[in-house]
Amino acid sequence: MVTTPLRISLVGLGVAGRLHRSILGRMGARLAVVDPQQERAGEAPSWPSVDAMPTAAVAGTDVWSVCCPTADHLGVLRRILARQPSARVLLEKPACASAEVDDFRQLLASHPTARVVVIDQYAHARALDALRTTLAAHEPGRPVPQRVRVAFTKDRAADIAAGRFVDRDYGVLGYEWLHMLAVLRRVLPAPANTAYLTGDVGESLLRASYHPEFHTTALEERTVLASGTTLEMYSSILEPYVSDAPAPRDTSRWLPPGAARADRGRYVCMQAGETHARVDLDPVIAPGGWSLPRNTHRLTVRRSGELVEDRLITDSPLETAIRRGIDTLTGEAPVGAPDPGPLLRISRLADRLRSPADANGPAPTAASAGGDPLEAGHPAPASPRAHRPHRVGPGHPHMSPAPSSP
Repeated sequence: MVTTPLRISLVGLGVAGRLHRSILGRMGARLAVVDPQQERAGEAPSWPSVDAMPTAAVAGTDVWSVCCPTADHLGVLRRILARQPSARVLLEKPACASAEVDDFRQLLASHPTARVVVIDQYAHARALDALRTTLAAHEPGRPVPQRVRVAFTKDRAADIAAGRFVDRDYGVLGYEWLHMLAVLRRVLPAPANTAYLTGDVGESLLRASYHPEFHTTALEERTVLASGTTLEMYSSILEPYVSDAPAPRDTSRWLPPGAARADRGRYVCMQAGETHARVDLDPVIAPGGWSLPRNTHRLTVRRSGELVEDRLITDSPLETAIRRGIDTLTGEAPVGAPDPGPLLRISRLADRLRSPADANGPAPTAASAGGDPLEAGHPAPASPRAHRPHRVGPGHPHMSPAPSSP
């Protein structure tokens, strides 16, 4: 039985955990904390581990919010279900390490009364709705985009140096790539997205940057989808962000230069006909150092090179994802098992990138990856079926061959 107010045990109080705590607090939940660093909990009841929780505290938990490092997800979920077999669990992405996907699925299958939802914030981003509908309005006769580019970058050097956000399993794929796949699900036709997720990763052209400790630190993927759409995906974790979005014309809602750190960028570009639409997702930095307040996103549209639309969208996808996840977990409708498709896709990519081979091309960078290639008018990459990339393993600085930079 679910209580009012909702009683939530928050496992892990790092950056993601603190975001969850803030949102769940606004929802009026009563929070308990499970974290080895119990001083983080403040005045909330706290324990260093799930096993250390009193039986009454476990039994009194309506929902678990699991925000610990990915390497600990499966073990924590196993302990939760051992103590509360019908637990309701909100799980941060990735659900588990690449070698644990089968174990994760078997664990859920062995606990049929458990309810698990993996957080997928970009499944709820209003800015992506606006991107898709705006492009359709400008190009009503082109339901399938010619090109899509998704790029999520963040300079995590300081975090990694402090021992935070270190993913030695998936490498760069373990940070933003699942978010990027969630974006694709929102902007691509469903059949094209499914074919991509289940397709052979050997059909993509890849370029990667490697680090002796952290597997891959940057990756660019290019492929042509069954729908005919050229897809470009790019992410990096050790690279400062330099915005190449249009400079804002009206700065009345923008923060002045220097008000925000320009350490990350998340944008989606789509082309149909003569229309190029772009969404810059929070946090938004524009040329000149201008930035937008939290949870504010920007949509720009160009036709034949001319900027015809520039508008701001206020929305918190993470808060929406958490609220809907809680509603799903505490509702009466059946909860299906989390879709393994995106996790299996990045697992196959990570496995492919572990295979050593010679390299003979440049590693990707934000500049070589091209910023917004859809505006630049560069040709689409050749069909990946005609260019099988060499495979590169740890110790190699780059991967190729790759098509000409966009």
